[in-house]
Amino acid sequence: MHRKYQWFLPRGRALPSEIQIVTGETRDAAIELLARFFREEAFATPLSRIAENFDRMLADPFCWSALAADGETAQGIITVPTVLFVEWGRLGEIGEPR
Repeated sequence: MHRKYQWFLPRGRALPSEIQIVTGETRDAAIELLARFFREEAFATPLSRIAENFDRMLADPFCWSALAADGETAQGIITVPTVLFVEWGRLGEIGEPR
């Protein structure tokens, strides 16, 4: 038996977004969004540490991050860091700061 799925349409006005993998060109916008999220959530991590750790993620081929952009403006970010465990292997964790 095949199920028919309906598309979900949000109520109100939805802005079109484009998903872009974070690159060197969009790095600063990504860090700005991450810093804003951590400030809003009352983390004490300084901007320099956020940037340093994010740069490590960008250099790690097992991590991934992307921006949701509305035209020229980055509106959201998602990060997928990974951890290598002896018992489970490499696992990813999806984090979606606003």
